[in-house]
Amino acid sequence: MNYAGLAVEAPLLKDIALAAITEFLKKKTDYLFNIGKVNESLDDDSKIIPTSLVTSVENDLLATICTTELEIAPDELEDQVLHKYLEGFLASSSRARLNDRDVSSGDRVRSLD
Repeated sequence: MNYAGLAVEAPLLKDIALAAITEFLKKKTDYLFNIGKVNESLDDDSKIIPTSLVTSVENDLLATICTTELEIAPDELEDQVLHKYLEGFLASSSRARLNDRDVSSGDRVRSLD
């Protein structure tokens, strides 16, 4: 959907890969920014309500994250909890990649933890 040339279609996370999460969070940020810009020109009755973070994750992936990682039912998951999990996943994956790269190159590194 486009309003005033701004894309306001919510992104959908379909994969737990590092690149997919990074791209999804970037698109979600852009989506929320665009909704805010569009809503500036609309009256209160016409404003666009953005989709939640939880509903922006593919159902099977969300169920897997909830049961294996968060130990919570998908219908009880709140956006803040999911966002914290995704950010933590990115941080831990980035540290692991950094450590793997440094170890494979023969360099000794100090742990970031």
